[in-house]
Amino acid sequence: DDDDTVWSGLKILRTEGGQKNDLQGIVEFIATCQVKGKSSQLHEISEFVCADGEWLYKKGAGIQPQRRTQEKIGRNAPCPCPSGKKFKKCCGQ
Repeated sequence: DDDDTVWSGLKILRTEGGQKNDLQGIVEFIATCQVKGKSSQLHEISEFVCADGEWLYKKGAGIQPQRRTQEKIGRNAPCPCPSGKKFKKCCGQ
């Protein structure tokens, strides 16, 4: 779509199939972009099929970001390990 999206990166996380003699394959990726000046990411698992020697996109399922189950530790908070240091100078490096 022409929605002012500027794509800036693609990281392939894993693949399944998709070799020379395969008829289908799966790619999990994270694409980074700017949408109207705001940074964004698309994390998707996409299915592809091979027809007449060409790989075609079949469908994809977006992956929702994982929500934290624990409160985020601030950089200046004490480290939860027994070191006695600030988090940023210990386990937060």
